[in-house]
Amino acid sequence: MIVRFFKRNSILIGFSLIYLLLVVLAMVELDRQYYQQRKRTYITERYLVTSINQEIGGENLGDLEQVALEALRTNNPQAMQRLREQIWKILRADNFVYRIAIRPGDDQEVEGQPLNFIVDLPSQKEIEEKIAAHNSFANSLFLRDFSGHLSTPIVAGGRQFGRLYAFYTSPIGNPEIEEITRTYRWIALWIWLLITVLAVGLARSLLLPLRNVMSSLEASTPQRTHFIPRPRTRLESLYNRMALDAVIARMQGQLREEIARRPQMTGWEVVHFIVEAFRDQVGLALVACLEMVAEGPGAIRATGQRVIAGPRDWARHQPELVQLIDDAMPRDGRIQASLLLDEIGLRGEGLVHLVADPERTGIRYLLALALERHLDHAAHGSLQNMLERLTELIEAGLQTLTLRNRLLVQERGRANISLSRNLGHDLTNIIATSKLELMALDRLLKGGQLPDDDRRRQILVESLHGLLRSVKFMQETVNLYRSYAFLQHPVLEVQDGNQLIGESMELFEISISAKVRLEQELAPDAPRCVVDPRLIKLALFNLFSNALEAIRKKDPERTAAGCIRVVTRRSAEGGLCVAVEDTGTGILNERNEPAQPHEIEKIFELGYTSFRLGGSHGEGLGLNWVRTIVQDLHGGSIFAENIEGAGARFVIVFPPVEQAPDLENTEMHAARYMRQIQGLVEEQEQSARHG
Repeated sequence: MIVRFFKRNSILIGFSLIYLLLVVLAMVELDRQYYQQRKRTYITERYLVTSINQEIGGENLGDLEQVALEALRTNNPQAMQRLREQIWKILRADNFVYRIAIRPGDDQEVEGQPLNFIVDLPSQKEIEEKIAAHNSFANSLFLRDFSGHLSTPIVAGGRQFGRLYAFYTSPIGNPEIEEITRTYRWIALWIWLLITVLAVGLARSLLLPLRNVMSSLEASTPQRTHFIPRPRTRLESLYNRMALDAVIARMQGQLREEIARRPQMTGWEVVHFIVEAFRDQVGLALVACLEMVAEGPGAIRATGQRVIAGPRDWARHQPELVQLIDDAMPRDGRIQASLLLDEIGLRGEGLVHLVADPERTGIRYLLALALERHLDHAAHGSLQNMLERLTELIEAGLQTLTLRNRLLVQERGRANISLSRNLGHDLTNIIATSKLELMALDRLLKGGQLPDDDRRRQILVESLHGLLRSVKFMQETVNLYRSYAFLQHPVLEVQDGNQLIGESMELFEISISAKVRLEQELAPDAPRCVVDPRLIKLALFNLFSNALEAIRKKDPERTAAGCIRVVTRRSAEGGLCVAVEDTGTGILNERNEPAQPHEIEKIFELGYTSFRLGGSHGEGLGLNWVRTIVQDLHGGSIFAENIEGAGARFVIVFPPVEQAPDLENTEMHAARYMRQIQGLVEEQEQSARHG
């Protein structure tokens, strides 16, 4: 507790010590430089050498001068003894002179140079005792060490034989000295008051707010921002405003993650999530929302959907709160109104606001915010400002959800169009082939019995096998369509890489013409891999389709045979490496030239198509999905390159079985992919705002 107190108030404790030190230094400086100098000037002017005998008991310094002159002129021991007796007589009298000394010679006194005395009485101890006895509260300001001295030359016949020094301290019972002391005590009091006022003002305007800000920063966590409950200064208000901005920014990130994690999230669920999170992170007394539906001009009613976030002791008032918020709904075209909680026995006040759902026509959300009455409304910025920020957050969340849904529909539509275009021609070929095989079967079976010769039986068997292959191909095509839905929930299993490649090529071979050859070079030692076979087939089919399109674009008349070649091998890390090569156009840039490596990387970006580079390696969505499947869902890597004069090569590398990602990480990457799509949503939203 003590350590926590000192840590929390370290700034104030340090400032208090500085304040005390400043006060002490100011008082000492006032005492030494002003008060003592003023007292020294008064004593010097008041007690001149010619009249100092009035203060030292009847024996004046003039007599002392005569005795000293005789001792200096004759240097007689008896004269020196009389001089000492005279000095002791003066010093032991009841006066403020504590030391008398005589220096021979006629040289002048030099500042800082030690004096050479032939007579110097009394001892240091006696000096200290007399100074302490004469400096009291009545004639001293703070320090009790006041002293000064008078000096007069010892002259006879125009010749100086030496100099007499009388050292003095504060006179006792002197009314003038006591008046000077009282005056400077008032001055000291005013100086202390001035320093104190300045220190208190600085502490209240800067140090206390700074302490509160630092304490709030220390109390804040990545999950929750701490606010200053009662801001009294601009610094505290600015901190609360920045804290509110931090809360909004954090909630925007949480909302994006929530929308990406829950593809089926509705507008009401977005509002529900924001309301509960906002109240929890900001600490308002009440944050509530009622779902409303418009039933005609000026007619609006509650649907029954509601979320009310408030203190536990307010829970029993929930029905009354719902009715109160409903009654406070703004009318006559307004979107905002006041909310008074006193009507149901709660000490608080707030505002209500209507927000429209952009995706659901006629749906409104009635927001309500309230603070407890005893709290300052500037606690987290004005309630009006907080309501506006919450409204902006909800509107942005609903708009993001709407754009995300539209983008997903558009991307799925483009994917389906791309896949349909690639497969439409091939399915037509399969249907035509199946039709010929069925016609052959029809001719063979018109006689009502099975053929008995080997040649006709062979034709029948081949036709049946062809039909089975066609059915299998069409079933696999359906599976490919369904594979787009597997992105978010992959199922990983250990697979033989060569077998998976072979099945994919066998399926694709059925759909291509004889003008395009499929070649494979499968390494016998190709390792097994942990994959979702449905997604890997989808990725490979995308690459095969891209390669086929590139070959067709290079030779539209199909006068020469093209080739798609697949090679497998063991990678340097021990995983499976798959290369898909073609003899097509290669990857071209916007100048219709072979793309450079930094240009090739763009074909994997979400929402980017290689057609924009002038090439033909598929839709940007498909290649982005290929990279997502390989890199994010399976922990592998993919890159593309041009083959000198021979087309393009796409290389996929899977990690070894022991390094394969687990299902939890795979689903996490799937959610990340959805957030990438969310990034496109934000870009479209920004473009719409600046458009």
